[in-house]
Amino acid sequence: MAPVGPNGRQIQRRARSGLIGRQVLWASVPIWSIGFLSFVPFLAYAVSRGGRRAWAVFGGYLAATVAMFIALGTVAAGSDAEAGVGGYIIALAGCAAVHAAVLFRPAREVPADGAPFLSVRQGNQAAVAQAKDRIERRKEARPFLATIMELLPQARHD
Repeated sequence: MAPVGPNGRQIQRRARSGLIGRQVLWASVPIWSIGFLSFVPFLAYAVSRGGRRAWAVFGGYLAATVAMFIALGTVAAGSDAEAGVGGYIIALAGCAAVHAAVLFRPAREVPADGAPFLSVRQGNQAAVAQAKDRIERRKEARPFLATIMELLPQARHD
């Protein structure tokens, strides 16, 4: 049985295996670039998915990377602050790699039925539309049901 993703949909095996490679690729960018490109996975995600939250995360990592460049330019070689900047670079690269691995995890991707996962807003809109459709079907069924209820007493007496 295929693994189940968000919204209870099954994930395709073939698509999932390719997505693991994508997850590893994006998670490795902050590591092999030593933090200098830590914002790139989040830029790719924000461009592909959009949304304020995605752009805010990208902006945060971009600001952290710019702060790293500023710290590298202002700290004198051999000073005590150099170790702090080194720790900052390691923390930035590590956090960005873990965050990218979580962000690009395969369970967030293609369901087996091929339909994309819906955002919370889209899911709510779909639920409201489905509820309105059910209300309309019930309204249409009421006259039919009333006719059947009128015929039932007649059928019992015959």
